[in-house]
Amino acid sequence: MVKTPQQQQKRRPSPYEKRKEVESSTAVIVVHKRHCSFCGGKTGARVRNCVQCRAVVCEQDSPESRGCIGFGTVCELVPFLCILCEQAGWKSATEPGTNPAYGFMGYGERKHARLDWPMVVVTLELPGNSDTFIRDAVALDVKHLGNENSRTLHALLKEAGNTAAQKEMDEACTFMQASIRSGWPANTFVVVDTHTETDTGYLQYGGGKTQPEFAPPSELISGYCGGVMLETMEAASFAAQQNGASEASGWFDDSGYCRGGWRILMLATCGQTFRMDNSFIDAKRMVERGTFDLVLGFGGRATIPGQIRPVLSALVERLGVNKRSVGLWSAVIDVVSQELDLLQATSIVAIYRERGSSAVECREIALHTPGMRPWGVEFASCGKVGCAPKWYEFHMRTNGQGIGVQCRRCGWTSEVVTKADVQEYVFSFNSTAPDVYWHTYPTCTALAAIFVTATKQKRP
Repeated sequence: MVKTPQQQQKRRPSPYEKRKEVESSTAVIVVHKRHCSFCGGKTGARVRNCVQCRAVVCEQDSPESRGCIGFGTVCELVPFLCILCEQAGWKSATEPGTNPAYGFMGYGERKHARLDWPMVVVTLELPGNSDTFIRDAVALDVKHLGNENSRTLHALLKEAGNTAAQKEMDEACTFMQASIRSGWPANTFVVVDTHTETDTGYLQYGGGKTQPEFAPPSELISGYCGGVMLETMEAASFAAQQNGASEASGWFDDSGYCRGGWRILMLATCGQTFRMDNSFIDAKRMVERGTFDLVLGFGGRATIPGQIRPVLSALVERLGVNKRSVGLWSAVIDVVSQELDLLQATSIVAIYRERGSSAVECREIALHTPGMRPWGVEFASCGKVGCAPKWYEFHMRTNGQGIGVQCRRCGWTSEVVTKADVQEYVFSFNSTAPDVYWHTYPTCTALAAIFVTATKQKRP
């Protein structure tokens, strides 16, 4: 029997097949490399690359169009130098003189090393939480970045619900696998918004307010993200490290070694996550085992979503979009030094391992408050034998030379300690944030007992 042309037509795809076709089409990775280093916008047909620092500068297509360089003002006879390299007096590689002046209408400094690098942002949230500010704000900030190669996922933390949460990660795994095949291994950011247990610092995943259930951070991540998701993250990190760092000099490094495969865990928890040894050791093991490259938490007694949201979003932007050729610690410094309001309420703890290094660093960042936290450290060591006060039972007294403490429990007073006495253990950020300090975490014994040691030396 011969089929008619109508019978020979292909059957219509089912809704399930259509959905699979859409999901596969969204996994196409195209990285737009033409973002201006000065204004951050996507460039048009005309673009200039600095031969010295590799900066990308947009140029006007017409006399009244958008662009940092004026239309027709660049000399084509000599290699191009950006405005900063020209002002610094760099010599051209082929010509004896500097690059001729041209019409520049952009910012006076390089602000961006922007790439629409693929990234996945996963938010794990406790069900029944009426405050969804963290989830909504981070998703909105990621959308505002304008990165077409970004995916935001949301899963609920609930008892016996880890299977459903792992299914939510299927799309992210497909997207990340496509990014690896395309040569742009995706960055992964996991944000956990939940409560913590008072005694252990473990994270709540169910039970509500009456019978809460808690688990260590590593078990919660592996249970709700799933083994496939973690293996895909590891594959993306391996692919990025195999890429190799860029050998070209300059501040702009677009290699996968610098830009891709980062795995960041941010614990936006309510409670003392890193104040307890159990949760801190478990989080550190995740970095030692290679599950994450950076685990960021907060060392305060409480966290307000409106205060910690800028740090979370800024870190996603700094590492996922506008990352320069620097390490994780430099990115954390750039982000945290701009959030002094947050540091007035809580400290920040970063556990990380730089790419190419085997050492795991644990550092606490805090604001210098002479009356409560001198040089960003909470001191609780009393010079009287048998007295074990809490940090809030210490009264800080300052004078023109330094800071001394007085124990409110027993009345013991210490000698004055200056900044020079603690400079071996406490380090300042930079000139833009002189009151922000960092030290190794947990606080070493020598630093914790600095007031007792100074008093014994001056009172033999």
